[in-house]
Amino acid sequence: MDFDFDKWANLAKQDPHAFEARRKEMIDEIIKGFPSDSRHLSEGLQFRIDMERRRSKNPMESCIRISNMMKEQFYTDFYPTVGSQGANCPFDTTDHEQKKGAVIPFKKPADR
Repeated sequence: MDFDFDKWANLAKQDPHAFEARRKEMIDEIIKGFPSDSRHLSEGLQFRIDMERRRSKNPMESCIRISNMMKEQFYTDFYPTVGSQGANCPFDTTDHEQKKGAVIPFKKPADR
């Protein structure tokens, strides 16, 4: 599937309602192509994403809500399985030392 970012960005700027309608159509098309067992799970996930977007006051809040939702899903469903592999798991941080680094202060640029 080809994705033309500029085309989508222009559509979002010129006609936000058409952008949303096309976005929904494309998501539905992709999900319909999944095998039936994962299609149901994908539809449920998309429903949750849509509800978080609807509940949000602005796009940034939407992004944060969806990110938190995905992180919660990761730690409740995926991590317990993979994290139990101990040192072989790249997500297991229990045996790793916390690395410390130098903090470099940003200097405020002089007015031009």
